[in-house]
Amino acid sequence: MGTLIFYSDDPAVLPRVSSNACGAESWSGLRVDQLSENQIEQLLRYCRTEGHRQGWNDSVGRRQGDSREGPFHPELLGGELSKMWQESYDEGADERERIAHSPCDFHPRTGGDEL
Repeated sequence: MGTLIFYSDDPAVLPRVSSNACGAESWSGLRVDQLSENQIEQLLRYCRTEGHRQGWNDSVGRRQGDSREGPFHPELLGGELSKMWQESYDEGADERERIAHSPCDFHPRTGGDEL
């Protein structure tokens, strides 16, 4: 999946984010004061899922840390998005590393061999 990101230098403006799979995100390029509660929830979900996916993929590609900073200005929404992205990124990278160095019957969702 390809993702196009236009970063914002303004901590009050979100980056423009568009992917092949989803198109432009509903919050893409908006000012913080334009966000609805639903869009804030979408942003948090995006940080958790995309940050995790980027961490996993960077680990697979042996380029850990490349995408850890994420697309969000460190001061945007009090730094919460940046922090959540980085935590999710680290979880994705760590999970992939644990799986890569464990027995073949490890299942990532349960932490054991259950399916």
